[in-house]
Amino acid sequence: MCGGVFVTIFAPLFAALQNLFWLIPFMLIGSGIAQYLKPKIKGWFGERLVKSVIKRHGFECVDDAYLQDENDRLTQIDHAVLIAGHLVIIETKNYAGAIFGQAGEGRWTQKLGRFKFKFQNPIMQNKLHIRIAQDLFPRASIQSLICFVGEAEFPKGKPEGVVFLRELADTLKDYRSQALDPDQARSGLRAFVAIAQAQYVVDLKEIRKAHLQQLRERFGRGNTRSILAAVQIGLGLLIALGLLIFS
Repeated sequence: MCGGVFVTIFAPLFAALQNLFWLIPFMLIGSGIAQYLKPKIKGWFGERLVKSVIKRHGFECVDDAYLQDENDRLTQIDHAVLIAGHLVIIETKNYAGAIFGQAGEGRWTQKLGRFKFKFQNPIMQNKLHIRIAQDLFPRASIQSLICFVGEAEFPKGKPEGVVFLRELADTLKDYRSQALDPDQARSGLRAFVAIAQAQYVVDLKEIRKAHLQQLRERFGRGNTRSILAAVQIGLGLLIALGLLIFS
């Protein structure tokens, strides 16, 4: 009698607790997936915003372009813009919070509240893009520009060559007043056309795969955030497996 009453009273409670336990792996897996995808989504969105500014002001642009040097080293360019013969290579960063870093430092710091994150200096990152492009087109005037999208601020001042999205259009327009000799202007045009044509003659899927592999070989398989995301997803799957086994 007592056993029947016990089951009647507590069975629904145990069932409810079991359902509640299932929330744990779902939350871990969902959080891990969000942690992994968030930088990619932010990067894509930031590049779309920069592209919209470039197009709205009538500049010729190639987006998401790949260059390869004589050693088969690949590099990805967010935006290549042609302005009065100048080839401007833009690296886009979508960050919030306070950014600390100087032009010559290998790593910059993002501070969000009490948390700090390190990331590659985008000026030095873009220097590789410039070097490969300059090696391919020695006579071209190739300029570097880093555009920060989002709510980032530089408490100690922005390094030279860094602009916010609201400053991008005016900065690009300034190149129109920087005259080039005819040979440089033609070289810039040839460089831009070559980059644009490359997008149609290469297998972008294979190029992206090879570029990703090169990045992994140079920098490892992932940063702190991607590792944390993998741990969360893995832990969530393990807990879900345990619940299935013991349910």
